[in-house]
Amino acid sequence: MMKRVSSVYFFIQANFYELMKQKPHIVLRAAHLLVKRLSPFVRQIDFALDWVQVESGRAVYRKGQLG
Repeated sequence: MMKRVSSVYFFIQANFYELMKQKPHIVLRAAHLLVKRLSPFVRQIDFALDWVQVESGRAVYRKGQLG
């Protein structure tokens, strides 16, 4: 098994929005840095998935429900 060094960053949403207001160009830079650091495998998974946004607290699946 190969071991890798990992970094985890936490950024409060309100702080990031405030930073975006002050320096809009940072959005593209942050997105580029994030995508660049993702492994090719994770990037392939992202393209293969259909992302769906669900409201907080709403059921995504119920037992016995089809597709």
